[in-house]
Order: sequence, then structure tokens, then C-alpha cells
Amino acid sequence: MKDSLAPVLRHERAVSDAVPFSHHVTSSIVATRRAEYVSVWRVDGRSFEGYPEEDKCRWIEELNNLVCGFPPGVGFWTHLVRRRVHEYPDSEYPDAFSRAHDVAYRRTFDTTPPMINELYLT
Repeated sequence: MKDSLAPVLRHERAVSDAVPFSHHVTSSIVATRRAEYVSVWRVDGRSFEGYPEEDKCRWIEELNNLVCGFPPGVGFWTHLVRRRVHEYPDSEYPDAFSRAHDVAYRRTFDTTPPMINELYLT
């Protein structure tokens, strides 16, 4: 089997041509071929939608102060991954209106599953 694949493999591009990493530094940090370190974190927390403008401005200012504390040469990238989920979160509401609304909203996903957004920081 191995010998029969040899002619095919000679014409295939190496994966290393497309992947810019050289090795793992730790289980969660990789080094690039240019000796840079890369790590990816999944970000959880609050969404900015639905909050007062003053709160959002304060959060942005706090985040900006944090980022300004990093030395030159540190870069950040964000990645938004949207994926379908097949479960609807359990919920309990004390009033009849909210319960009825939740039941009706849950039914909208009978034919098309809901999607969630996952935010990653590199």
C-alpha cells in the first residue's frame, strides 16, 4: 500500500506550505516559522447589545487601556464563528406572558436550528 501511494505523494504539496506554524511551545501556544508566538482563546462574557451607551463607552475605554499596556509588536485578531446548534436552552419564567413567548419562540426553530456566535481572540 505504501509503495502504491509514493507516486501520488510526490506530486502533492506539503501541508507545511499552507500552515505557517513550526512547532508547539506548550499545549496552547504555537510558534510560527518567523519565531512569533500564537495562542487562541475563546471569549465568553457579555454582549454589548442592549446596554446603555455610557456603559459601552466605559467598557471600550477600559479595554483600550488594557490593550495600550501591551508592548509594541503584540497583535490581536478576532474571529467570529457562527454554528448551528440543535438544542434550545432550558428556561423558566415566572409569568405567563414570558412562558408563552418562550414557547412560541422555541417553535420557530423546529424547521431551522438556531445558530450561536463564538468569539475567539488570537
